[in-house]
Order: sequence, then structure tokens, then C-alpha cells
Amino acid sequence: MDYRTLGASGCALSSLCLGTMTFGSETDEPGAHRQLDRFVEAGGTFIDTADVYSNGVSGQIIGRWLADRRGTPRTWQIIDAAPKVASERGVSMAEVALAWVAGRPAVTSTILGARTEGQLDTSLRAAGLRLTAEEVSVLDTASDPGPPDYPHGELGLEQRGRRLSAGTP
Repeated sequence: MDYRTLGASGCALSSLCLGTMTFGSETDEPGAHRQLDRFVEAGGTFIDTADVYSNGVSGQIIGRWLADRRGTPRTWQIIDAAPKVASERGVSMAEVALAWVAGRPAVTSTILGARTEGQLDTSLRAAGLRLTAEEVSVLDTASDPGPPDYPHGELGLEQRGRRLSAGTP
């Protein structure tokens, strides 16, 4: 598998991306899991999905596959931290999550997705929500991937020795 860097981020992506539009419609879950396993075994690191693929079922299948592969306690730390901040502020978890993402230094804009006007209204309220430094710290700590030298810590060990093909940016 060849790899290419994603802009100046240092993140190396496989030159092939696995599309998952058929997961949950033409490809059942066990078949999708086998494809995902095979793609990763071949060195794939780039998976395309969207919430409209098979009416959201594709993303659910990928989520279960990731949970089976990684079962990470960090996910649960985030799930525990966000409702605490939301409850203390009297706002929804969606508002907290959107305010946190929008407040990241490198984020210019945040894409909102809603099935209903009510969901859109909730998401729009995040524009006026300013998290305190303490709230941001709680969420940052919960979502911290851990290794101080990411992507070359535990989660990026494969990246250390990975050589990109000659001539790739």
C-alpha cells in the first residue's frame, strides 16, 4: 500500500480509500467487517462513510467494528465528561460538543447536521455557548489520545517506520 501525507498535518493516509456506501444494504454486517479487516490487513487507513449511506446503517456497522477492534476506555471517558459539563451548564450534550469543537484553535467552521428543525435549533444554540477554561480542560483531558508525541506514541507505532513512496508529497 502506498501512503500520502494529508497536507502539512504529518498524517499518512493510504492511497486507497475503502468506500462503505453498500454496508448495511448490499453488504451485510459480517461481510462488511470482513472487508474492513481485509482492508486494514492490506495497510488501508482511509475509510469513506457518510450518515446517508444505507440510511445511517453503514456508520453504525463501522462503529461496531471499531468498538470490537479497539474497545477504548477513552471513548467512555468522553461520554462521561460531556454530560457532566452539559448538566452543570443546563445545556444539551450536542451544544457542549459543538461549542468544544468550534473553540478548537484550528477549526474555522463546524458542519451541522440535523434531521429535524429542533435538532438544528439545538445545534445553533452552540454558537452562543462559550465554555470556560475549566470545562475545556475537562473535555480535553477526556479526549486526549494519551501519547505525548502522537502520532508517534502508542497509537502511531506503525507510522514510525512507515516509508512513503518516492515522490509523494
